[in-house]
Parts: sequence; C-alpha cells; structure tokens
Amino acid sequence: NPVTEDLRVAMDAVGRARVYTEIRAATSVRSVLQPAGASAFQEKLRGAELKLQSAAQALDREHMRPHYEAVIHGGMCEMLLGIVAWIALATMVLATLCLPLLASKVIGVFEARAAEQAALRALSLEMRVYPT
Repeated sequence: NPVTEDLRVAMDAVGRARVYTEIRAATSVRSVLQPAGASAFQEKLRGAELKLQSAAQALDREHMRPHYEAVIHGGMCEMLLGIVAWIALATMVLATLCLPLLASKVIGVFEARAAEQAALRALSLEMRVYPT
C-alpha cells in the first residue's frame, strides 16, 4: 500500500529528527555544564536565589505592616471620615434650608392654583345666574 509506505517513511524521518534534536540538546547542556560553564551557571543560580530572598524579605510581615497601616488607616479612617462628614453637612444644609424653601414654593403654587380654580368657579356661577 503506497499510503502506508509513505507514512512509514515520514515516521522514520521524524524519528531521525527527534534523535538529532536530542543530541544537539545534550551537546548544549554538556557545553554549559563544563567546568567554566558550570561556574557561570552556578553564579546565575546564586543571583536568582538572592533576588528571591530579597523579594521574600520585602514581602515579610514586619516590612509590610507599616505600608498596610498607612494605606488602611490613612485611606480609610482619614479620607473616608472626611467624605462622610461632607455628606452629612450637605444633607443638613439641604434639610434645613433647601427643603423648606422648596415646600413653601410648592405650597405657593398650589394656593395660586386653588385661587385660580375658585375664581373660575365664581365666574362660571355668575354666568349661570346672570346670563348675557
């Protein structure tokens, strides 16, 4: 079968490419781990370990506590309480000044409308009593 034969040839080629890749990778690793390369590799590992240790120290509880307190107490207590105070002041001003003024205007509009309705009723009643 020609398809099966082509598949077997392709698999052989892939197998050879895989072996070649593995040989090149092993050669690269061997060149890195030779005496001169091994010390450079170990220095890079040591540098990475130092960076990880400094990051762990930076994230330590004793180091983070002052920042946490500054953000939470400074942000929540001082700023939030100031905002609540301004909202309470605005509410008191609205409740003591603006709402009574608004209520008096609304009452004035209703009284004017009631007077207008009463005048219209009186005019309508006069027209019925004294037809023209």
